[in-house]
Amino acid sequence: MADPSAIRPLSIESHKLGTVGARPEIIHPRPTLIRRTRDTSARFRTATERVYEAARKRLLDTIARARRNLRYAAEEKPIQLVMGVAIASFLAGVGLRLWRRHYE
Repeated sequence: MADPSAIRPLSIESHKLGTVGARPEIIHPRPTLIRRTRDTSARFRTATERVYEAARKRLLDTIARARRNLRYAAEEKPIQLVMGVAIASFLAGVGLRLWRRHYE
């Protein structure tokens, strides 16, 4: 039978090898190779800001493109736009009705 006082391999705390019998020295559970410094956190912050700004710009570009397409459809193809809105509304109504019937 296994020794009940032995260190489990998946324990939360990590221990140095060869310290089963002695009181083990606790080591950080997830040691890192990179030391966190102010420089590292500043680089992380600037990288995060760059990603955020790129995503924000992409979102604003997508909204502007959708507005241009909607204006074009309203000016050049008004009948198709009205028919598209009517079909989308009808499908949304059918979907909501089916959802409501399912939960009654």
